[in-house]
Amino acid sequence: MAEQRAPIIDVHAHLLPESAWSIPGAQGVVVMTDHSDGVNLGAFPLAVERAALTDPLVMLADMDRAGIDVRVVSPPPYAFPLGAGEDAGAAYSELVTRALVEACSADPVRLLPFGTVPLATPSGAAAAVARLRTLGAVGVALPPIIDGRPIGEGVGRAVLEAADRAGLPVLVHPVQGARSELSTHYLRNLVGNPYETSVAIASCALSGVLDELRQLRILFVHAAGCAPALVGRWDHGWRVRRDVGAGTTRPPSQVLKDRVFLDALAHHPSAAQLAADVFGTGFITLGSDYPFDMGDPDPVRSALLAGLKPEILSRNALRWLGEQPIHAMSVNGTFLIGSPLPERVP
Repeated sequence: MAEQRAPIIDVHAHLLPESAWSIPGAQGVVVMTDHSDGVNLGAFPLAVERAALTDPLVMLADMDRAGIDVRVVSPPPYAFPLGAGEDAGAAYSELVTRALVEACSADPVRLLPFGTVPLATPSGAAAAVARLRTLGAVGVALPPIIDGRPIGEGVGRAVLEAADRAGLPVLVHPVQGARSELSTHYLRNLVGNPYETSVAIASCALSGVLDELRQLRILFVHAAGCAPALVGRWDHGWRVRRDVGAGTTRPPSQVLKDRVFLDALAHHPSAAQLAADVFGTGFITLGSDYPFDMGDPDPVRSALLAGLKPEILSRNALRWLGEQPIHAMSVNGTFLIGSPLPERVP
């Protein structure tokens, strides 16, 4: 008889097939190239091998080694068409989404593709969100800051509203945008990524978007960046300043808790525990950031070291994903290992 258990789900992994290696942006098209020491984005070395970034069979083999049953597969952050014109952004975001859907067809039960959308205008972005399911995507990936505005406003807010209407989960991933003070020692990633994520979370908490979009299922990677350590400061500002509290009647900690999903990729057990405490143990999930050097090759072990049970993290991931993506689950969220998976009971 087949073993029955909750699936181990990694919500944070990336692929980008070579058909999407010419990326439009504000400075024109940037082309990715393969070298003996790994893939470059223009002149910048990404420290990742071509096969790991492009081949779903390589990903599946890695999942087997890491004890992961299911992976959410999103485009890497440089594949967001930031700065591209409306037409170029629309064409490229659809190309990326189609390429990821095709790659994930290598095993559509274990690989769940998230698409991306054009980011030039609110109307164009919202319309593209509404089409994602017809392209085969099961969610939408979004950068935290678009044209200098966090996602609680502008184009980002339009995407969140459209995802709420469509019932699609949202994954927010930073893009390590260029900042002169972060130009050395890889600080654009080490500091810039958690900074961008924290700005987006604060924007969502203080703008009222999480109060208004009650069905929105949104997840922030990298253990929610700096936000777990800053929520107390945000609450204090909400209490003492009218401009901070104008958008919501509740303190940020209450807005965020039990509404915002996150992964446990903090690179330190205490940091992962703090994130779970701040956002709620029912909302933290497993994340690896595969296949990049800042990822975790053994996220299950890391979760256990932080006192987090992978089975609980995966059940949280199932709630974030919703009904449609895991189309081969039993009604109580179990996974039959070693036999065909049952259809979900209505």
